Amino acid sequence: MHKGRPVVTRAALMREAMVSRCVAEAWYGNRVHNGHPRPVLAYGRSLYFDEATLLAWVHLQLDPAAAPPRIVRGGRNLVTRTELAHLTGLSEAALRHIYANRALTGHPEVVHRDRRALYFDENVSLAWHLARLAAAEHSRPPGRLHNAARRQARPPAGARQADTEAHGLDQGNECA
Repeated sequence: MHKGRPVVTRAALMREAMVSRCVAEAWYGNRVHNGHPRPVLAYGRSLYFDEATLLAWVHLQLDPAAAPPRIVRGGRNLVTRTELAHLTGLSEAALRHIYANRALTGHPEVVHRDRRALYFDENVSLAWHLARLAAAEHSRPPGRLHNAARRQARPPAGARQADTEAHGLDQGNECA
């Protein structure tokens, strides 16, 4: 007991929760990024943690809920890679590849991490994406359309069908 609250060593709680020692050590070693609770008492070389707080944190690590697509931290709107994919029209795989090569692509850095979910500043990321699109348009040879421009230039399927019917063309075999 410490200040009226039950305390426990990390090793004892991990045995009770059936978490391996190496996982527990990795969690504690990465505590700056993962939100591992701070010890409330140190006695010799043993660290003691608030039992309820540490147990709740361990259960959250073992059975995490899905990360919300948008959060606000420090007054900044942050979005996950999934949400950024929705906003930019790029696939998550493409964004993952671009982020992995951020030294070359200039992809914005991660602002916040919640377990495996990476959060990016929405405004910075969208500005980066617009600048990337503008640079791609500028460097494209004349006469070549970007895939998105091709999709916009092509009439919708219903309009093509209406044009075909209006001109009396057979849809199945236009060469006949």
